[in-house]
Amino acid sequence: MPDRPLKLRNWDRAWRLLGDHLQCPTCGQSQLASKAYAPFTHLAGCAARTDVDQYPWLDLDAILRSVLKDA
Repeated sequence: MPDRPLKLRNWDRAWRLLGDHLQCPTCGQSQLASKAYAPFTHLAGCAARTDVDQYPWLDLDAILRSVLKDA
C-alpha cells in the first residue's frame, strides 16, 4: 500500500488532468478520455516521450482502482 501514493504523485508530475483531457506538461499535447486505449502521442522532440507506448488514462485507472479497492 505505501507505494500507491507514490505512484499517484509520479503520475501527477508526468500529466495534467484538464476535465476530460490529459496533457503532457512538457510538450502540451493532449488526449481525450475517450481515446484511453490509444497510445499517447507527444509532439516531436518532446523530452517526456519514451520508447514504450504510454497509456496515461489506463495508468490512472489502475492507480485509482488500487487505492479505492482498500478504501
